[in-house]
Amino acid sequence: MAAPSAPELPSCAICFEDSSHPGFSLADLPCCGSHTSSTTQFCVACIKMICAHGDLNVGKCPRCRKFIGMSASGTIELRSETGTCEMCRQKHIIVGHRKCAACLFGSDPKNRHRYECDRCHRFQRIPHPMYR
Repeated sequence: MAAPSAPELPSCAICFEDSSHPGFSLADLPCCGSHTSSTTQFCVACIKMICAHGDLNVGKCPRCRKFIGMSASGTIELRSETGTCEMCRQKHIIVGHRKCAACLFGSDPKNRHRYECDRCHRFQRIPHPMYR
């Protein structure tokens, strides 16, 4: 007869740390609900890192891909400031530098896309969402 197994400790789906790690706390994501209602959970440290790597401390939720950010007090907030993007002139969520996510991605020099014109066969770089 098998011995009963110990209950699993909640762990982060990104770094795999569990609640036995000192300073570990699960993040309550404002877009996806409480960490207690989901089987996929993330720690506050990983969410901070995701936001820190984004422009203007805005990152994407690893579960639903909505824009989130860390407030000055350390709480996770849903970022939904909409406005007119400086580049494509359409109303979107502004991520940084007054641009939407697609334009910010395309305006980064390492992400610019090269296209060959089918008439003149010259190449051009397209820095805005027209690349889609």
